[in-house]
Amino acid sequence: MATILVVEDHENLREVIVEYLRGTGHEVKAAAGGLEGLRLLKTGSVDLVLSGRALPGADGLEILKAGRAEGLPVILITA
Repeated sequence: MATILVVEDHENLREVIVEYLRGTGHEVKAAAGGLEGLRLLKTGSVDLVLSGRALPGADGLEILKAGRAEGLPVILITA
């Protein structure tokens, strides 16, 4: 299965997404803000990024740019 990075500042939504993805067999890394997400993204052990659009520290577009620079698929989510 894939290693998925979930970057979402709304704790309840982040927990639901992480729990669901883990339940389907994926390894999941989670970040509550953009800067933490960028740090985890640069570890190189991520296959897919699922990120909120409006985040503290660095927004979803910065996550998108960083993920694409690493050759990763990035999905942005928003309310």
